Amino acid sequence: MPHQRFSRNWKKSLLILSSVFVGSCSFLSSADPTPEPKVVVETKFVEKNVPIQPRPKPLKLNGVNWYVVTPDNLGSLIPRFEKQLGEKWVFYVVEVPDYENLALNMADIKRYLVQQQKIIEYYEEALQKNDNQQSE
Repeated sequence: MPHQRFSRNWKKSLLILSSVFVGSCSFLSSADPTPEPKVVVETKFVEKNVPIQPRPKPLKLNGVNWYVVTPDNLGSLIPRFEKQLGEKWVFYVVEVPDYENLALNMADIKRYLVQQQKIIEYYEEALQKNDNQQSE
């Protein structure tokens, strides 16, 4: 019996004690007479300043000599190559369909480079417009 009374009183005293702690916090915060300053949110758009890089050095390609070898001119090419290259020389032969594939590949490389150049020019123009607007 004394144990039951202690447990009931203990629960009541814990409830009263916790309400006092919670209530005292509200008294402390209202005691400060200075109100909190208002928070002002400003949105500023900042353009990235990306310097324009100089263009790379243009290609400087070396000349290439192509020889068309047929049964008719094979006899005249052999002494010419032996004179220029010595006794050990080699022919590199490309069949017509492979030569066409080579030409298509080169056209595709050119297309890719032109598209890349257009993209670079687009970004350079966009950056120059931003620079002109910022300087004004």
